[in-house]
Amino acid sequence: MTPEWITAAASCVGAFGIILIALQVKISAEQLQLSQKQLEADHMRSRREHAIDVLRRWTDGLDKSLPATRAFVQELTNDQCKCLISREPFDVPEKHKLILSHALHDVLTDGHELDAKDGKITLNQKHISHLLVLVIQHLNSLEVALLSWMNGVADKDMIETQFRYLVRFENGHFVLENLREVMAGKASFPAIEHFVTHLQEKYDEAKPKPKSEIA
Repeated sequence: MTPEWITAAASCVGAFGIILIALQVKISAEQLQLSQKQLEADHMRSRREHAIDVLRRWTDGLDKSLPATRAFVQELTNDQCKCLISREPFDVPEKHKLILSHALHDVLTDGHELDAKDGKITLNQKHISHLLVLVIQHLNSLEVALLSWMNGVADKDMIETQFRYLVRFENGHFVLENLREVMAGKASFPAIEHFVTHLQEKYDEAKPKPKSEIA
Protein backbone atom coordinates (compact mmCIF):
# COMPACT_ATOMS: atom_id res chain seq x y z
CA MET A 1 0.00 0.00 0.00
CA THR A 2 1.38 3.33 -1.04
CA PRO A 3 1.77 6.22 1.41
CA GLU A 4 -1.01 8.06 -0.40
CA TRP A 5 -3.42 5.19 0.27
CA ILE A 6 -2.35 5.00 3.90
CA THR A 7 -2.95 8.72 4.33
CA ALA A 8 -6.36 8.49 2.66
CA ALA A 9 -7.36 5.51 4.81
CA ALA A 10 -6.26 7.33 7.93
CA SER A 11 -8.28 10.37 6.91
CA CYS A 12 -11.37 8.21 6.40
CA VAL A 13 -10.92 6.56 9.75
CA GLY A 14 -10.48 9.97 11.40
CA ALA A 15 -13.56 11.34 9.68
CA PHE A 16 -15.56 8.29 10.68
CA GLY A 17 -14.40 8.74 14.27
CA ILE A 18 -15.51 12.37 14.26
CA ILE A 19 -18.91 11.37 12.88
CA LEU A 20 -19.22 8.65 15.50
CA ILE A 21 -18.34 11.08 18.29
CA ALA A 22 -20.84 13.60 16.94
CA LEU A 23 -23.54 10.93 16.89
CA GLN A 24 -22.70 9.92 20.46
CA VAL A 25 -22.87 13.54 21.58
CA LYS A 26 -26.23 13.95 19.85
CA ILE A 27 -27.59 10.78 21.42
CA SER A 28 -26.33 11.84 24.84
CA ALA A 29 -27.98 15.26 24.45
CA GLU A 30 -31.27 13.64 23.43
CA GLN A 31 -31.06 11.23 26.37
CA LEU A 32 -30.38 14.15 28.72
CA GLN A 33 -33.36 16.04 27.31
CA LEU A 34 -35.57 12.99 27.75
CA SER A 35 -34.31 12.52 31.28
CA GLN A 36 -35.08 16.15 32.10
CA LYS A 37 -38.57 15.83 30.67
CA GLN A 38 -39.10 12.64 32.67
CA LEU A 39 -37.92 14.35 35.85
CA GLU A 40 -40.27 17.27 35.21
CA ALA A 41 -43.17 14.89 34.56
CA ASP A 42 -42.38 12.92 37.72
CA HIS A 43 -42.17 16.17 39.71
CA MET A 44 -45.51 17.43 38.40
CA ARG A 45 -47.15 14.07 39.11
CA SER A 46 -45.70 14.07 42.62
CA ARG A 47 -47.09 17.59 43.26
CA ARG A 48 -50.53 16.53 42.00
CA GLU A 49 -50.48 13.42 44.16
CA HIS A 50 -49.49 15.52 47.18
CA ALA A 51 -52.33 17.97 46.46
CA ILE A 52 -54.81 15.09 46.33
CA ASP A 53 -53.44 13.77 49.62
CA VAL A 54 -53.80 17.22 51.21
CA LEU A 55 -57.40 17.46 50.00
CA ARG A 56 -58.19 13.95 51.24
CA ARG A 57 -56.86 14.70 54.72
CA TRP A 58 -58.72 18.04 54.79
CA THR A 59 -61.99 16.36 53.78
CA ASP A 60 -61.55 13.50 56.24
CA GLY A 61 -61.09 16.02 59.05
CA LEU A 62 -64.40 17.76 58.40
CA ASP A 63 -67.69 17.03 60.10
CA LYS A 64 -70.84 19.13 60.32
CA SER A 65 -69.57 21.03 63.37
CA LEU A 66 -66.44 22.50 61.74
CA PRO A 67 -68.01 24.16 58.67
CA ALA A 68 -70.87 25.36 60.87
CA THR A 69 -68.41 26.84 63.37
CA ARG A 70 -66.50 28.60 60.58
CA ALA A 71 -69.71 29.98 59.08
CA PHE A 72 -70.87 31.27 62.47
CA VAL A 73 -67.56 32.79 63.61
CA GLN A 74 -67.13 34.36 60.18
CA GLU A 75 -70.12 36.59 60.98
CA LEU A 76 -68.81 37.81 64.34
CA THR A 77 -67.62 41.37 64.84
CA ASN A 78 -64.18 42.20 66.22
CA ASP A 79 -65.69 42.82 69.68
CA GLN A 80 -67.49 39.47 69.61
CA CYS A 81 -64.27 37.76 68.51
CA LYS A 82 -62.54 39.32 71.51
CA CYS A 83 -65.22 37.85 73.76
CA LEU A 84 -64.73 34.48 72.10
CA ILE A 85 -60.97 34.58 72.70
CA SER A 86 -61.39 35.66 76.31
CA ARG A 87 -64.27 33.18 76.84
CA GLU A 88 -66.68 35.88 77.93
CA PRO A 89 -70.43 35.27 77.37
CA PHE A 90 -72.06 37.35 74.64
CA ASP A 91 -75.34 37.53 72.75
CA VAL A 92 -76.00 36.82 69.09
CA PRO A 93 -79.17 37.23 66.99
CA GLU A 94 -81.72 34.41 67.04
CA LYS A 95 -81.12 33.78 63.32
CA HIS A 96 -77.92 31.87 64.24
CA LYS A 97 -79.77 29.18 66.22
CA LEU A 98 -79.73 26.49 63.52
CA ILE A 99 -76.06 26.86 62.63
CA LEU A 100 -75.13 26.98 66.32
CA SER A 101 -77.05 23.76 66.90
CA HIS A 102 -74.77 22.10 64.32
CA ALA A 103 -71.60 23.68 65.68
CA LEU A 104 -72.39 22.81 69.31
CA HIS A 105 -74.17 19.48 68.86
CA ASP A 106 -71.48 17.63 70.84
CA VAL A 107 -71.95 19.72 73.98
CA LEU A 108 -75.64 20.56 73.98
CA THR A 109 -77.37 18.67 76.79
CA ASP A 110 -80.61 20.61 76.92
CA GLY A 111 -82.87 21.15 73.96
CA HIS A 112 -83.58 24.67 75.19
CA GLU A 113 -79.98 25.86 75.67
CA LEU A 114 -80.11 27.89 72.50
CA ASP A 115 -83.60 29.29 72.98
CA ALA A 116 -83.67 33.00 72.33
CA LYS A 117 -84.86 35.68 74.71
CA ASP A 118 -85.94 38.98 73.24
CA GLY A 119 -84.51 37.84 69.90
CA LYS A 120 -81.06 37.08 71.35
CA ILE A 121 -79.20 33.85 72.14
CA THR A 122 -76.77 34.04 75.03
CA LEU A 123 -73.64 31.94 74.55
CA ASN A 124 -72.22 30.82 77.88
CA GLN A 125 -68.65 29.77 78.68
CA LYS A 126 -69.31 26.14 77.76
CA HIS A 127 -70.56 27.14 74.32
CA ILE A 128 -67.78 29.63 73.75
CA SER A 129 -64.99 27.29 74.90
CA HIS A 130 -66.20 24.59 72.51
CA LEU A 131 -66.53 27.02 69.61
CA LEU A 132 -63.02 28.33 70.25
CA VAL A 133 -61.51 24.83 70.27
CA LEU A 134 -63.30 23.99 67.03
CA VAL A 135 -62.37 27.16 65.19
CA ILE A 136 -58.70 26.98 66.20
CA GLN A 137 -58.63 23.34 65.11
CA HIS A 138 -60.16 24.39 61.80
CA LEU A 139 -57.64 27.20 61.26
CA ASN A 140 -54.69 24.97 62.14
CA SER A 141 -55.83 22.28 59.71
CA LEU A 142 -56.26 24.84 56.95
CA GLU A 143 -52.88 26.41 57.70
CA VAL A 144 -51.15 23.01 57.37
CA ALA A 145 -52.98 22.32 54.09
CA LEU A 146 -52.06 25.71 52.61
CA LEU A 147 -48.41 25.47 53.69
CA SER A 148 -47.97 22.87 50.94
CA TRP A 149 -49.45 25.39 48.47
CA MET A 150 -47.38 28.33 49.72
CA ASN A 151 -44.11 26.36 49.51
CA GLY A 152 -44.86 24.82 46.11
CA VAL A 153 -44.92 21.26 47.45
CA ALA A 154 -48.42 20.57 46.16
CA ASP A 155 -49.93 21.49 42.80
CA LYS A 156 -50.93 25.14 43.24
CA ASP A 157 -53.76 25.19 40.70
CA MET A 158 -55.45 22.18 42.31
CA ILE A 159 -55.17 23.64 45.80
CA GLU A 160 -56.47 27.04 44.69
CA THR A 161 -59.40 25.47 42.86
CA GLN A 162 -60.44 23.32 45.79
CA PHE A 163 -59.93 25.87 48.59
CA ARG A 164 -61.09 29.07 46.91
CA TYR A 165 -64.61 28.54 48.29
CA LEU A 166 -63.27 29.66 51.68
CA VAL A 167 -62.66 33.17 50.31
CA ARG A 168 -65.88 34.92 49.28
CA PHE A 169 -65.31 38.42 47.94
CA GLU A 170 -68.98 39.05 47.25
CA ASN A 171 -69.87 38.89 50.96
CA GLY A 172 -66.54 39.88 52.52
CA HIS A 173 -65.54 36.48 53.90
CA PHE A 174 -61.76 36.18 54.11
CA VAL A 175 -61.22 33.00 56.16
CA LEU A 176 -62.15 34.28 59.62
CA GLU A 177 -60.23 37.51 59.10
CA ASN A 178 -61.68 39.23 62.18
CA LEU A 179 -60.78 36.34 64.46
CA ARG A 180 -57.28 36.00 63.03
CA GLU A 181 -56.73 39.71 63.53
CA VAL A 182 -57.91 39.59 67.13
CA MET A 183 -55.98 36.43 68.02
CA ALA A 184 -52.47 37.62 67.26
CA GLY A 185 -52.63 39.51 64.00
CA LYS A 186 -53.29 37.95 60.61
CA ALA A 187 -49.62 37.00 60.33
CA SER A 188 -50.23 34.32 62.96
CA PHE A 189 -51.49 32.15 60.08
CA PRO A 190 -49.09 33.15 57.28
CA ALA A 191 -50.17 30.54 54.73
CA ILE A 192 -53.84 31.48 55.10
CA GLU A 193 -53.06 35.18 54.84
CA HIS A 194 -50.86 34.63 51.78
CA PHE A 195 -53.62 32.54 50.16
CA VAL A 196 -56.23 35.24 50.80
CA THR A 197 -53.93 37.98 49.48
CA HIS A 198 -53.11 35.93 46.37
CA LEU A 199 -56.77 35.33 45.55
CA GLN A 200 -57.53 39.01 46.23
CA GLU A 201 -54.88 40.03 43.69
CA LYS A 202 -56.29 37.62 41.10
CA TYR A 203 -59.81 38.90 41.81
CA ASP A 204 -58.70 42.51 41.36
CA GLU A 205 -56.88 41.68 38.13
CA ALA A 206 -60.01 40.03 36.72
CA LYS A 207 -62.17 43.08 37.35
CA PRO A 208 -63.07 45.05 34.21
CA LYS A 209 -60.76 48.03 33.90
CA PRO A 210 -62.33 51.43 33.12
CA LYS A 211 -61.58 52.62 29.63
CA SER A 212 -59.55 55.76 29.30
CA GLU A 213 -61.44 58.79 28.06
CA ILE A 214 -61.03 59.68 24.45
CA ALA A 215 -59.87 63.28 24.04
